[in-house]
Amino acid sequence: MDIHPGVYGLRVGGILSLGWGIAHLIWGSSPPLVSDMLLIGAGLLQLYLARRWPKPPSDPRTPTLLRTLTAERYQLFVENFQGIAFQGDLDTLRPILLGGQVRQITGYEPEEFLAGQVGLSRLLARRDLPRVRQEMTRLLQDSEHFTDIEFRIRPKGGGERWVRLVAARADTARSHRFIQGAIYDIHGRKEAEAALRRSEQTLRQITDAMTDMVMLLDLDGVVQYVTPSVKAMLGYEQHELVGRRADLLVDPADLSELEQQGRQAQAEGRSYKVEYRCRHKEGRYVWLEATVDFVHEGDRPVSVVVGARDISERRRQRAHVEFMAFHDELTRLPNRRALKQQAEQALEIARTSGQPLALLYFDLDNFKAINDTLGHDVGDELLVELAAILSQQLRSGDLLARLGGDEFACLLPGTDPEQARQVAIRMSRAVRGTFTLREQEIALGMSVGVACFPHDGQSFVELLKASDIAMYQAKESGSRVMVYEAGKSPYTYERLRLEAGLREAVEQHAFEFYYQPFLRLADGVVDEAEALLRWRNRGQLVNAADFIPLAEEIGLIGRIDQAAFSLALWQLVRWQQQGLPYRLSLNISAQSVARKGALTELNHLVQHGGLEPHRLTLEITESALLHDSEEVRSALLELKALGVRLAMDDFGSGYASLAYLRRLPLDRIKIDRSFITHLGSSRRDEKLVRAAIDLGHSLEAEVLAEGVETFEQLRWLRENGCDLVQGNLINLPASLETWYPSQAVLGRLQLALAPRRPSPMG
Repeated sequence: MDIHPGVYGLRVGGILSLGWGIAHLIWGSSPPLVSDMLLIGAGLLQLYLARRWPKPPSDPRTPTLLRTLTAERYQLFVENFQGIAFQGDLDTLRPILLGGQVRQITGYEPEEFLAGQVGLSRLLARRDLPRVRQEMTRLLQDSEHFTDIEFRIRPKGGGERWVRLVAARADTARSHRFIQGAIYDIHGRKEAEAALRRSEQTLRQITDAMTDMVMLLDLDGVVQYVTPSVKAMLGYEQHELVGRRADLLVDPADLSELEQQGRQAQAEGRSYKVEYRCRHKEGRYVWLEATVDFVHEGDRPVSVVVGARDISERRRQRAHVEFMAFHDELTRLPNRRALKQQAEQALEIARTSGQPLALLYFDLDNFKAINDTLGHDVGDELLVELAAILSQQLRSGDLLARLGGDEFACLLPGTDPEQARQVAIRMSRAVRGTFTLREQEIALGMSVGVACFPHDGQSFVELLKASDIAMYQAKESGSRVMVYEAGKSPYTYERLRLEAGLREAVEQHAFEFYYQPFLRLADGVVDEAEALLRWRNRGQLVNAADFIPLAEEIGLIGRIDQAAFSLALWQLVRWQQQGLPYRLSLNISAQSVARKGALTELNHLVQHGGLEPHRLTLEITESALLHDSEEVRSALLELKALGVRLAMDDFGSGYASLAYLRRLPLDRIKIDRSFITHLGSSRRDEKLVRAAIDLGHSLEAEVLAEGVETFEQLRWLRENGCDLVQGNLINLPASLETWYPSQAVLGRLQLALAPRRPSPMG
């Protein structure tokens, strides 16, 4: 540090005067002189004046933090500084001046730093200490270096806090190296930045995991941002789309509608959903379902957010469902619904133009036998090949449809009856012949019915019925092709309606039982009834005799027998649960007897439902027993083994041999009502009935006579050994609630069965 020349002279003079006076006092031989004392006093005065000499102003080049501030302003600045202001020795890194928020930031008092109680190694977080020391080394090596570094400190009390150091060197004229600057608390900002990074990372993970695509557009439709899922959806990398107009990817066929919806939604200030096609990078189009929304600043839209998902598969499935709603899955031909729709449109045109229209109905001959013999797979292949052959015979405006099974129909607009007949003949000839499928030769034929508008019907339903009837006529006559003629058709509208109703009844189980009791002639007891099936059709009860032949003809008898069998079994179970001793007799076909499902259901109810199988009697007609005898006999033996009783119905109306009857495990034979009707008036019938009773007993079976309507018939049968009777005399077939005869009726019957007393007159 520089010294003023006057101060230098006073110091030198004072030191010499003081030194001389003290030396003379110590080493002089004489006593202290006044001159010695004055010399010492002058030296002390000179040193005092040198100390009090005014200091020169500091050099403006001298590095000091507060060289332009007064002491008062410096103190005010230090107390209000939002951070830590400092000046320190760069070599020792110890502070010389320190002020500001020292305690608030570090937890330590400024005096602890100034006294050296807290050093750099103690204050800094260990992970940041090497980096800070590296910055200090650069300051030592480069006087021009300016440092701006962020690091963590360990405040008093624990934890860590982020701070920012802004500092530079401030060397003195004598090359003494200082560091001065400020430390700022940035912990809040660093925490906010960390939170922002976590949010950005989470958002990035979410967007990376998204299968849907999110796109940010400006109001001109230019892509500002798109999620990475665009790669999987459209094949583009993110950077390939950013900066491009999004509408360049939209299918031009959908663009105008998309833009119109966008303008309307923007004007109304709402979001909207839209489906459109977007071009994939490979060139194909992808169906997207997008939700479009507008981002606003105040009331002004500034950008557009589009969230889209790939619905191509859903569109394909929807198209498939729509296709299958109007097409046959096997042959891919239009189905009945499509035929009806097209026919109604064609009929409307025909009515307006006066042009004719024809409908052809096709049915393969013996297709069921092909299915049963070769299997349904071969049958399906045959139908597919047949559809292709028939399609080749048609004009472009004609429509071929599959109605179901082996039935097809063809709509021929602008075709009169004779032209339609020629088309039907051509198509029949195209199908007729031998087909080879899976190395199997199949002989095929087809019957075709023709109906024409306006002669044969005014609606699609009427034309379809008429062509169906004509097809049956062709099948029965063997002529292959038949044009509908109302006067010659045995297939009336009533029959068609009955057939349709019966099919519906089978699906809806619209059958019920009426019961007719059996009377035991030995004691006049009623403990059994026959369950007679009834069909409630449009509110009217239809007897089995009126619908069973039709059911057999159209192949429904098996399903009806199954329904009746289940009803009978469950009725027996209910009677047993109610403690009633009644038995039940049920008429069933031979084919249903051989049905394995019948045995399964019966076994289940015997084992789990408590059914006593001996309470059930199955009646099978004599003629049915003569058909498929071995198969039926095997099934009868299984039922017999379970405990079910077996009866031959309508005995006497068939041609059963005695040898065959002997082999059947029969418990009862029922004499046909045609023999009972003439008892008392025909000796031949009486002999036949008596022989039948004797034959039944010889087979160890009980005998039941049906159709008993008079007391004379009742008494005759009792007197000739018949076991049971059934007929209107005992009770008409009735519902479950009223089938049992009243006490009055039972009283009259028992009175008629009582032995006659001999007349007193002899």
